[in-house]
Amino acid sequence: MLPSPLRVGRTVAVLAAALAVVATALPSAVADDPGSDSLVKPPRPAPEPRVSRTDDRAAGLVVTYATPQARTRRAAAVRQVARAATDDAVTSVPVTADTSAVRFDAPVPIAEAEDAAEEVAALPGVVSAVPDRYRTISAVPPVRPNDALFSHQWALWDTRTGTPVDGDGNAVGPPMPDGGYGTHAPALWRATVGSPSVVVAVVDTGSTPHPDLDAGTVAGYDMISDSSVARDSNGRDVNPTDVGDWSPNGLCQGETYPSSWHGTHVAGIVAARADNRVGVVGNAPGVKIQHVRALGACGGVDSDVLAAITWASGGTVPGLPANPTPAKVINLSLGGPSDVCPASYVDVIAAARARGSVVVAAAGNEDSDADLVVPASCPGVVSVTGTDEWGQRASFANTGSTVDLAAPSGDLADGYRAVLSTVNSGETTAEEPAYAEYAGTSMAAPAVSAAAALLLSVNARQSPAQVEAGLRNATRPFPYYPPGDGPDFNCTDLDCGRGMLDLSFVQAPIGAPRIAGTARVGNVVYPTGWGWTGSTTVDFRWLRDGVAIAGATAPAYTVQPADVGRRLSVRMTPEHATAPVVGVVRTSASTGPVPRMGSRITARSSKTRARYGRSRIRLTAKVSVSPGSPAGTVVFRDGSKVLKKVKVRNGKATYTLGKRRLKPGKHRLSATFVPTSSRYERSKTGPRALLIRVVR
Repeated sequence: MLPSPLRVGRTVAVLAAALAVVATALPSAVADDPGSDSLVKPPRPAPEPRVSRTDDRAAGLVVTYATPQARTRRAAAVRQVARAATDDAVTSVPVTADTSAVRFDAPVPIAEAEDAAEEVAALPGVVSAVPDRYRTISAVPPVRPNDALFSHQWALWDTRTGTPVDGDGNAVGPPMPDGGYGTHAPALWRATVGSPSVVVAVVDTGSTPHPDLDAGTVAGYDMISDSSVARDSNGRDVNPTDVGDWSPNGLCQGETYPSSWHGTHVAGIVAARADNRVGVVGNAPGVKIQHVRALGACGGVDSDVLAAITWASGGTVPGLPANPTPAKVINLSLGGPSDVCPASYVDVIAAARARGSVVVAAAGNEDSDADLVVPASCPGVVSVTGTDEWGQRASFANTGSTVDLAAPSGDLADGYRAVLSTVNSGETTAEEPAYAEYAGTSMAAPAVSAAAALLLSVNARQSPAQVEAGLRNATRPFPYYPPGDGPDFNCTDLDCGRGMLDLSFVQAPIGAPRIAGTARVGNVVYPTGWGWTGSTTVDFRWLRDGVAIAGATAPAYTVQPADVGRRLSVRMTPEHATAPVVGVVRTSASTGPVPRMGSRITARSSKTRARYGRSRIRLTAKVSVSPGSPAGTVVFRDGSKVLKKVKVRNGKATYTLGKRRLKPGKHRLSATFVPTSSRYERSKTGPRALLIRVVR
């Protein structure tokens, strides 16, 4: 979140060089990087008192009506606000089908807006009326530029190992886990880098051209209704370009600061492209970003944020075209104070979730109570606080009972690092693509939004509630650092949520499982080409034409006679207890139909030369099948003529030819085994096997 009216923290250490210059800037940036190859943990003083950038004014009212068709009630509300504001030029801006923003011609103090809200709420047909408050982005003051290398993205994967020590070499905390206290997204990339069918909406300051983002961006919308805030000479339109949110000469509540390019920075944390030899990589580099611009000069207002959430999730905003690519995840790195979550936010967020969108919000950067920050404290929102590179609470991060989990936000204390991502080099209007380190819960929220997108990339059928549960379970416990001379920045699950986001705990399937071994009766087959990220135990269930085989729950399977003609596969389900399992069940590719079992028949005759009318000939056939005992019939033939069909008993079939059964001459006798079960193959002796010469 950035500081200011609907803003909660803001930084801006922009790498002023354009992309073409970045490579030449790297050596000095790396040399100045504190702790990049050391585990010396700097002391951190107590957070300095902050001057709040919260704008205690309202742009108007957000009014919800009893029915979307209540035009007369809308008109009455507009007139009432006009009287309260002593101005007849009040306008109405649509938010949802049954909610609109009634705007004053100029912002008024919150107390005045609350009085006007009471009058409007008393009108017939009005369900609720609340001040249309300002919200701002969530980040904190500037830090120095850093280079654009993956190896410096500690918030993804910290390459440092060992035990943190102080300046005297004394251990001051637990050993650093593999990957440090970043999100460990690369551990999950073995399963997915994100599906392009999953869209993450970044409701923020808009987009700027950037080679790390352009290829992964889908059409968005500019939802800012006030042209003076939008700075693009119009209100809402199809172009979500960020034209800069700088504050010249104390324009925004007396403050002066450069453009933040906050939406571009947040988008890079979500989905900066991978393997393009440029800059940084996002946590979910394969998903798509959708910029929905709601923050401009001095921040933005609730009504535009609410319309942005509605449109991004696929809902209807009167007068606007439908979103052709609704977002499965909505990131809100913005916020502002409120004692309670307004009903308008409750309703809009619930509707977005009902349409299938996960809503993630930054907890704020006032080193205060996150329960008093909107929208992070609203029901149905995944509220995210921030941690530093050591796994401790960032000095500015809000905490409280509504926080769900923590993610890397960086910190601004001397010697601490912030989060590197994409920005623009312009101080006011856009110039060249660049990179910068920002710190704030604004940087933590998009890491969690990207994590949600990765879970949905593995299993798109998950509901928002299932994804949210998975996020809370994809966490590691907070590390504990013994008390020192400074303040205590240890997080607990009472104030920082369930734990720290750690995607290495997610159990997601890897590879394309198939059956190894020859699927013939009696052979052993087993699955290959499969795996899971995260530590997991897998339950196996073998299937015959998709139906479970009783008792077949071992990792390997011996093919049975009952499998003949059927296709075999194996279903693998990880045991998860509380671990986040996405794509819970994985089924291998099937084998071809199991071939019939082999059989073998041999035959002999008691004589090879017989005298017509005097000699009998005994024909004996022996049959074997594998596996099992033969059951069936032996057909004895003289050429093509059937002589006798004899049932096989104990593996034999015998037939005695009478003295005059064969006429004088040469005869070619054969024996064919016809199994009773279709699971066995037929077998036949060669026609020369019984060559008998009958003479007179």
